[in-house]
Amino acid sequence: MTTKPRAQFYSERVFARASRPIDARLRKDPSGSRTWTTRDIVAEILRDDGHFSHVGSDAQPPVPIYGYAPERLHEYIDALEVLASRQVETYTRRGKTHTRAMKSTTPILLAAVASYPEPSMEDTAERRRWIELVVQASKARFGKRLRSIVGHLDENYFHLHLLADNVGAPVGGLGGLHMGHAAAAAEPVKSLKGEAYRRGCSAVQDWYSEHVAKPMGWARMSPAPRPRVGRAKALRERQAEIEAMEADLRARAQRVALAEADLEARTARVNASWAQVGDAAEKLTVLRYAIQDQSALEGRMEMIKRGQMDEDNPLF
Repeated sequence: MTTKPRAQFYSERVFARASRPIDARLRKDPSGSRTWTTRDIVAEILRDDGHFSHVGSDAQPPVPIYGYAPERLHEYIDALEVLASRQVETYTRRGKTHTRAMKSTTPILLAAVASYPEPSMEDTAERRRWIELVVQASKARFGKRLRSIVGHLDENYFHLHLLADNVGAPVGGLGGLHMGHAAAAAEPVKSLKGEAYRRGCSAVQDWYSEHVAKPMGWARMSPAPRPRVGRAKALRERQAEIEAMEADLRARAQRVALAEADLEARTARVNASWAQVGDAAEKLTVLRYAIQDQSALEGRMEMIKRGQMDEDNPLF
């Protein structure tokens, strides 16, 4: 068990067949004007074209963990939406109860993300234990309604995507899979539904803490939580960080190139200096021999003058 301080991360969202506009007051980011659909979330999980801009060129296919394998998720969503199209709902108008097909904007899929709080992607015994705890806890909570769990290795942290449904029926409302929506639906006072929803979401975190985080020795909340921002803003911030890192790398590479050029220039100057030293040494040797020859010649001439040597001697 690691001694590093760690905190849990678990989040749940619900998705419908069709997108709907998000009220401006509820948007976490101005660009998030519409909700995602069941197909949007599965396309992101599978890294389909146009759905992994937050990952970039490092995108990798998901790792199968439990239930439907990644290559079957599109087929699964097709079948789920067919079941949803056959669902009916009741409503009252002018004192009479009527039935109609369930709205396409009614959430039918619960998708959760559970993250492993360690930036390393190394497959360790501790991470495998965490995966086992998540699978066991999710199976106990959702039962057969838990359809698939896959993992991602191409983002900052290894994380799991969980998919669960009510066989085409709504996943929110009374008896729904999402605790926040279920708590809001059970609250009769309209003005208190928001508070009830938050209590339900807090209960989700309690459930995850009890069955996963505590056995792993993790805290329920981080001692220094990061402020929550909208997805689009978070992606922009991450892109800005990547661009800043790339700019820093380019600047470092430029400095290295300049240093290499300067080193090459210095090496050339040193080599030229050594060549000049060699030329000077060679000239000095020639001059030394010339001086020796000149001195010997002058000595012979002096001996001739003194009659000590015969200039007709062939050995002269």
